[in-house]
Amino acid sequence: MKFRDLRQKLSNKQEDRSVGEGQVLVIFASGLLLLLGMVAVAVDAGFLMAERRQVQSSADAAALAAARAKLDYIYQPAAGNLENVQVEAARNYGSSNAGTSPDNVDVDTAPDGYGDRFVEVTVSKDVEMFFLRALYDGEWGTSASAVAGIEDTELPYALVALDCPGIHVSGSGVIDVNEGSIMSNCNITRDGDSSLVTADGVIDAYGTINPGTNWSAGEGFRPNRGSTVSDPIAGTPPPSRSDAQDQQNITTQAQLAAAVTNGTTHQTNTVRCSTNCTLQPGYYGSPSSTTQLILDVRQGGTLTLQPGVYYFGDRFTLTAQGDGMTQGTGVMMYFTDNARFIPNNGRVEIAAPETSPYTGGLNGMALWIDNCSEFRMQANNSGSFDGVIYAPCSSVTLSGGPGAQGMQVIVGSLELSGSGQFNILYEDYVMLDIPGVFLVR
Repeated sequence: MKFRDLRQKLSNKQEDRSVGEGQVLVIFASGLLLLLGMVAVAVDAGFLMAERRQVQSSADAAALAAARAKLDYIYQPAAGNLENVQVEAARNYGSSNAGTSPDNVDVDTAPDGYGDRFVEVTVSKDVEMFFLRALYDGEWGTSASAVAGIEDTELPYALVALDCPGIHVSGSGVIDVNEGSIMSNCNITRDGDSSLVTADGVIDAYGTINPGTNWSAGEGFRPNRGSTVSDPIAGTPPPSRSDAQDQQNITTQAQLAAAVTNGTTHQTNTVRCSTNCTLQPGYYGSPSSTTQLILDVRQGGTLTLQPGVYYFGDRFTLTAQGDGMTQGTGVMMYFTDNARFIPNNGRVEIAAPETSPYTGGLNGMALWIDNCSEFRMQANNSGSFDGVIYAPCSSVTLSGGPGAQGMQVIVGSLELSGSGQFNILYEDYVMLDIPGVFLVR
């Protein structure tokens, strides 16, 4: 009886052990399946996140490319519709960088809340599953969007050439811009390698820049900007001729000789300043289509302009010889119609009024050449302009020895040759905007 009971107990224990082992196997299998699922999710989710980053980078690049295409189209119109040009640029960049079809790149050229200066690009991509397919058979992919656009940026341009050929330097010419930048709406070129061009800021050009060995820019050279700067003074009204005539209306040689203290007549229509001379603000010009009116500052002469606006028009020429000096403080010189300023190798030292001497004018305007006449200084003697030199459609040429200084210079084009120097200490009389492409979202 006892033996039978013992055998029964042993049999029951063996059955309990078999049941327990079976339960452990079930739990182990379930845990292993769960672990494999977690690994599958981790691998596929990690790959998805990596693809998401790539797709976002692709969307960013595509949006910038589309915005750049629009900016290029504005300044260099190409064949085809602008919207199609933008869409093509976005799809090319988006699909190639993301490794997806161009059909998966959506482009909105006027996104809500931004306007037509911006573009929104959305890139979508199907992502391959490695392990998760065993657990999930739905769609698996990612998408990303980006918005880029054209925005204007203010830059401290101290020297701007608005037209071609832009800025050209030859010989041992020097352009030295302190606390500012240089911009050419065309090219910046040189002959030889003896010139020196420096700027504390950037040196920008719509076209090419051919820097010499000694050239430097604190914030870098940026050729092929793809956009130009607009003339920031274009809408500024010039001084009034009638207001100038109310002060003084000089139209004949006799009147000019009387207006120039210590001036002397010479030949027909010319008044010479050979000693210390003074001149008052007003209008100076000849009403006759066949008569010139010339004020010539001779070797050893000094012409001092009294404060105010000098309106030079109608066949008037202000010129200098040798080391003849033209100077003045609180002076604005305005050349229009067919008036000319030919300082040759004389000295010019003009300081502009701190505030505009007439309503609507620009503070700090020293020299305004409004008739596209050439402005040439041989610069055998130094000169300075404390204020704005504004000759938006003129070719400005400096050559010879020590050159001119100015606070801000906006000209049609600039030619620097020989040992001419242009030293500019920048002051922001006017700020210039240059459009650029930026990622905004």
